[in-house]
Amino acid sequence: MSAIQRGKERFTMIKGSHVIVYSKDPESDRAFFRDVLKFPAVDTGSGWLIFALPSAEAAFHPAEKNDVHELYLTCDDLQATMASLEAEKVDCGQVQEVQWGSLTTISLPGGGKIGLYQPKHPTVTSDSPLPLPKDEWKLKANANYQEVMKTLMTLVTASLVLPVFFVRTFAEGKPLACYLRTPDVTRSWGLLFFSLFSGMVFYVTSAKFVKVVCGGGEEWPKKWFGIDPEKFFESVRDVSGGGTGVSFLAGLYFAWRFFKGL
Repeated sequence: MSAIQRGKERFTMIKGSHVIVYSKDPESDRAFFRDVLKFPAVDTGSGWLIFALPSAEAAFHPAEKNDVHELYLTCDDLQATMASLEAEKVDCGQVQEVQWGSLTTISLPGGGKIGLYQPKHPTVTSDSPLPLPKDEWKLKANANYQEVMKTLMTLVTASLVLPVFFVRTFAEGKPLACYLRTPDVTRSWGLLFFSLFSGMVFYVTSAKFVKVVCGGGEEWPKKWFGIDPEKFFESVRDVSGGGTGVSFLAGLYFAWRFFKGL
């Protein structure tokens, strides 16, 4: 699972990043970041400023050698940002249209340059929401199934208790055991307990289904049965959900037959 997919637990070891820009005139470049770009900074002593940067992201590009790193700032509107910088007497390079964005350079007072571009690619930050899989609709459908099952499980649980209440109320003094041994009561409770068990299976396989759709590792159905994990958990979820509903209705039917015969 990727760092972004770990939700609140992501970046547990890494808490930030520190970018170093080498310059022949670091004092001038620090003043540029402070006065022109207006990045917040802390003075670590003797005017040595460390700047806070906007939300950052990292990308890896192919190269012929390692340890070659570049700094790019990003913006939502390149032309407007360049106009704002030029009003501050900052030189910007010619705009290049590349596959990943509209790109220019900012000339620093120390003689170096940093990149500035308006991204064409999707962007991400540490605060971005968890990425949803392509089959997002499957997760939404699964959530809807769970809401329906929540109501059904409440009804099943209530149905297991209500027959005792009604028997105690309307049995006219007869021993409770003589009613509980009747075939209709046995069938009714047996089906209702099975419905409760099927509902539990539904919730377990429903959670496993979500895990697989989101990229989690549940490979044992493929190893044991040769079935794709997503299809396996989806099938078991649907069968157990249907079994919960059918056995619940059948249990109510036999309970109705019992009370009808009182």
